[in-house]
Amino acid sequence: MAYSQTTSEQIVADFLRTGNTNGHAANELADAIDHLVLAKSQEDLRAALRMARKLVARAQLSPRRIRVSAYRAHARAAHLSSRWAEAEASYLKARALANGEPMTRARIDRTLIDIYMYLENYREARKRASQALRTFERLGDHREIAKVKVNYANLLHRQDRHSDAERLYREAAEYFTSINDELAAARCLFNQANTLVQLFDFRQAEILYKKSEAIYLKHNHQLDAVDAAWGLSWLYMLQGRFHIALTELHACEEQYRRIGVPLRVASCELDRAEVYLNLNLYTAALDAARRAERMFARLATGYEAGKAALYRAQAAFVLHKRREGKAALQRATTVFSNARNYGFLGTACFLAYQFAGNKTERNRHLRRARRCFAKAQLPLWQAICDLHTARNATRRAAALAHLKRNPAVKVVPHLFAAWQTILGDREAALGHNAKAINHWARAADRLDRIRAALPPIGFRDTFARDLARPHSRLVNAELESRPMTAAIWSERNKTAGIWSPITSGHEHHPYRETVTRRLRELSEYVAAFSRYYGGIGERSLGVVPARRVMASLQRELMVAMVPCENADVVSDERGVDLVAAFRKQSQRKTIIQFHVSDNDVIAFVHRRGRLRIHKWPFGTHHLSRLVRQWRVILEDNALSSVLTGVADIADEHRVLCALGEYLWAPLEINRTDTDILVLPEGLLTNIPWLALRCHGAALGEIHRFSIAPSLRHFLAARRHKVRKRDIRAFVGKSEDLPAIEKDIQALRRHADTALHVYKPCRRDDLLGAEAAAIWHFSGHALLDKENPFYSALLLDDGPLFAADLRLQQKHIGLVTLAACQTGVSVALPGEESTGLVRSFLEMGARNVLAGHWPVADKSASMYMNCFYKELFSGATLTEAARRASVAVRERFASAYHWAAFAVFGAGS
Repeated sequence: MAYSQTTSEQIVADFLRTGNTNGHAANELADAIDHLVLAKSQEDLRAALRMARKLVARAQLSPRRIRVSAYRAHARAAHLSSRWAEAEASYLKARALANGEPMTRARIDRTLIDIYMYLENYREARKRASQALRTFERLGDHREIAKVKVNYANLLHRQDRHSDAERLYREAAEYFTSINDELAAARCLFNQANTLVQLFDFRQAEILYKKSEAIYLKHNHQLDAVDAAWGLSWLYMLQGRFHIALTELHACEEQYRRIGVPLRVASCELDRAEVYLNLNLYTAALDAARRAERMFARLATGYEAGKAALYRAQAAFVLHKRREGKAALQRATTVFSNARNYGFLGTACFLAYQFAGNKTERNRHLRRARRCFAKAQLPLWQAICDLHTARNATRRAAALAHLKRNPAVKVVPHLFAAWQTILGDREAALGHNAKAINHWARAADRLDRIRAALPPIGFRDTFARDLARPHSRLVNAELESRPMTAAIWSERNKTAGIWSPITSGHEHHPYRETVTRRLRELSEYVAAFSRYYGGIGERSLGVVPARRVMASLQRELMVAMVPCENADVVSDERGVDLVAAFRKQSQRKTIIQFHVSDNDVIAFVHRRGRLRIHKWPFGTHHLSRLVRQWRVILEDNALSSVLTGVADIADEHRVLCALGEYLWAPLEINRTDTDILVLPEGLLTNIPWLALRCHGAALGEIHRFSIAPSLRHFLAARRHKVRKRDIRAFVGKSEDLPAIEKDIQALRRHADTALHVYKPCRRDDLLGAEAAAIWHFSGHALLDKENPFYSALLLDDGPLFAADLRLQQKHIGLVTLAACQTGVSVALPGEESTGLVRSFLEMGARNVLAGHWPVADKSASMYMNCFYKELFSGATLTEAARRASVAVRERFASAYHWAAFAVFGAGS
């Protein structure tokens, strides 16, 4: 008999209150118990488990039929709550009471297959499967036979026998569909999708996950629907859709916490650790794996705890925590050896290969790992082993033959990219350049699609760090025959796309509020632990935070930011016709686009629609030496300026001349080319271009410079239209910077429009300020080289981070940052340049005026006065910046003073 939940609640409530059947037949009450506990389990597992325990206690003096039903309901709730031993005990009591009822006992045996699987008693699980199957065959119950196949397939899937499991799930799904049992079919489809992911049929797996989720939602099975969404997150991770995977994991974890499923909560944490490992976020992965292992240990689930230990070992070894890594690896190896789980045992062997000491030992571990993966039917890990084997020229042919037959490399993006890169390298070695380029282009396309869909903060700059990047190979391969194509590959190497800010339309979204709160907490923490380092009149501030706590807050913020971000907000600059854009923009100004590889430096000079190139073979070594010399001299002159007021500029001229003659002279830039746009990379990101000397003159005497992280950033900045005319000035921490008041006075004196001054400026003042023609900031700044998204402007109540700007969308004509190192970007070749400048540009600033290094208070104030005087007298932005530098140079000879600031963005 079918009951509504309301009817079941009334019948069960009467029983719990009185202990009597109250006129209901035993079968009627038993059915009501089954229906109500199952319904409650989909909504709130904790409440369902409490009710089931009460029912067991109340049913002790009731008829046998009711006691059987109470024990089974309790076992089911305990099963879903990951309380395996508690579930086993209740199932066995129910089975004993059901003596003489072969159907009931067989159904309990069927359910015990899963219980013993989780308890890792595989022998008992197989025994229960055989008992149940024999009984149902004798009774001729095809429906129950199909269900036994599903439970047995779960066991096979657990032991990595994915092909066998998929076949059983598919057969069961077909049967349940034929008898119109949608829910049973949905469970089969969900499990079949799990196996198809392991077999790399991603398209069909996604279809089945979504189909099962829709059926569960139709029948109001919320917990099962969340399971389907969780499966999708795992699929998205393997497809390289990491941002969507993390977003889905976040949503699933919240639902599991609400319903009360601790095993699933721990599993979400484990999957998050795996995503972080794929993104090379090893510290975050280590934290997540530690938490997951502790959770699984409390739940007494050795299999999952072993997986967590494995991920923990991987992250710990990379972070040079060898003792923790070895201990975790030993725990994982023990778990999977005892369980004979060849898949994860192979993973442990592969990890041992990665961190083994000598070549012989490494090869032994790698061969053993591949044998385990082959036995476990895991093509993904077989592919990883073959990719590592292919690095050995003598074994490359066999490894590539294996890869060609492997389905995983076709669908897992980073495997596909690595495979195509190796194929390209092989063809290049054979002299087949066209084929090599084709392979490398496929690899680059696949990687760029992943990078473009990753949120900026904490993710995009790390993803491809350890991958063999095909972009530089393509630049070098195309350089002689098709230089413009090489230039496009270089641009794509710089950035995979521009992320627009998180739109203001979601200001009251709970995730956005969480991010805002986290940023405020981080700011308050940094402010509480900040310390001043000697008041020497530089616009910088030393901070001594407790690094571990601050790093933890940053990781929490990164996790909170994920569901706020939306891949749809990537700017359409990603799809711009870059060839046409270079030609068009180079009609207006000369564009110098740099590319830095492991050894070489290449410059693409775009001028009046034409392109020429210059290459410095092994230029990175010579350039690194010159940049190091410049930094040493800069620090010396900064200190000399403060202590004596005079800097020795002879060495400074020598290094700036050397940089100019080495880096600029070969480019043969005409003196008539007034406006120059520089697109730097790597070491060249923080070069003071106007200070370089060539043919006896500083470049700033001849040219007007603007800088952009990439051509696409330049184009996006040019499109920002500013309607406002007012000016807003923000004064941050400035007790030891007496000349800052002169910055504000200069704005008052020269501006021809309304000036709004925020002094002292607090975080809410700047974050709440409206768009304007100019935002001017004077004060201290903080550069975080480890994570430039936490570089900050120091305000009265704490720092405002570059990360804060992700939540802002305001078009500003010019953002002036009269503070130290605000123009410094942190970048390695092949990684995206990040920092305050890029964050302001992506917020909506058309231009940013920022400092390359710690600036002196007096000369910075003089620069600002001259700059605003020229700007409001009608000079263009870059011309005003050039004239200000010339004026400061007449008073202060060292480039430390007059070349500190640069224009970033549109340059107009």
